Amino acid sequence: MATPREIEYLLEKFDYKSFRVLGFYDKSIKEKDYDAQIKRICEWFGITTIFQYDTIGIETNKFIKSDLQTFSKN
Repeated sequence: MATPREIEYLLEKFDYKSFRVLGFYDKSIKEKDYDAQIKRICEWFGITTIFQYDTIGIETNKFIKSDLQTFSKN
């Protein structure tokens, strides 16, 4: 069962109606079925808790190395 904090986070970050229009939530996931919404989001993004959503795309301890071959030699 979703906690009040999870529900608050879900309502703040994910607009149910927009996700339904996009087809992200199928017809079986109702607006007040927070557990099903959280499960769908976690499965889609490959996360274990809804709170990990903020960390998607953040990679730690990775540095970009310049590739000088990509620059023009004018």
